[in-house]
Amino acid sequence: MLQIKGSGGSSKSGSSSSYTAYEEPNNLECQSVARIVDLLGEGQIGGLVNGGQSVFFDDTALVNSDGTYNFSGARYWERFGLPDQAPLPFDEVEGEVSVGVAVTEVGGGIVRTIEAGDMDALRINLTLAALLKQHKDDGDVVGTTVNLMIDVQPDGGSWINATGVEIKGKTNESYMRSVTIDNWTARFGDGPWNVRVRRITEDSDTLTVTDEVTWTSYATIIYARLIMPDCAAVGLEIEAKQFGSSIPTRSYEVYGKCDMKIPSNYNPLTRQYSGLWDGTWQIGWTDNPAWVYYDLATNVRYGLGQWITADNIDKWALYEIAKVVLHFQPAKNPAGDHRD
Repeated sequence: MLQIKGSGGSSKSGSSSSYTAYEEPNNLECQSVARIVDLLGEGQIGGLVNGGQSVFFDDTALVNSDGTYNFSGARYWERFGLPDQAPLPFDEVEGEVSVGVAVTEVGGGIVRTIEAGDMDALRINLTLAALLKQHKDDGDVVGTTVNLMIDVQPDGGSWINATGVEIKGKTNESYMRSVTIDNWTARFGDGPWNVRVRRITEDSDTLTVTDEVTWTSYATIIYARLIMPDCAAVGLEIEAKQFGSSIPTRSYEVYGKCDMKIPSNYNPLTRQYSGLWDGTWQIGWTDNPAWVYYDLATNVRYGLGQWITADNIDKWALYEIAKVVLHFQPAKNPAGDHRD
């Protein structure tokens, strides 16, 4: 009797077992908040045409016409350029500087020199495209850890370990970590200072680990609440996770300066003149280039008013020009907005 021995096989009709690789859920979520102040102009303005619908991030309105938000966690505050106005609800003034360099352990760290003579704190912004590792044996995708150190070298001094940074978890999406170092001058004296971000964790040399860290930017911080007299501005607070590692481009639809002299018979919203002009003025807003020119030519504070007076300008000729200009300005849209 011939006996044949061997390993058993399987067929499509038979049963077989297989392992499905597991991916750990993302557990890192960016909590960084960007605070921005955009200066719109000098002097009093009329403000946003239609509230949040007139605030745009990368050309997309913050608020839709039905009141719903396109970006969660975003807030804004208006300041109209009054000489005595409330400060924005930010208790710091920041100056952000881009870096955009990957931090490697082999490279010994990235160094930047900060020349600012007066600062209370420094914020370091770090970005990872992802943070994860894949097990070679079973293909599972899980989290991992990367450690960094931020060092400061005072003027003429030695390097000081300012703070360590541990980023631990798992994400397959862009993640930003901000680290703020307070009590700056008390700890590191007067500037200038060298600041170094270096990697403690060894650089990954395998495709199964993704943990590259980029030093995106830094911001010098002065703690102060400023009223910004005569400055028209919008203050913004934006969750960084809405836009990844970059600050969005902002634009605004506003009624500009509202304290300009315009003819008493002119309605700037309808762009209509009623009857004959008697040569008197009213104070208001306008986007008619002729009257904007008149304001720039005669204003003492920000224009040429120290050298040019109203007597030097033929207002009647300018009135005729202003009426001609109306034919070249875009028509008002149904929403009443002027985006000239």
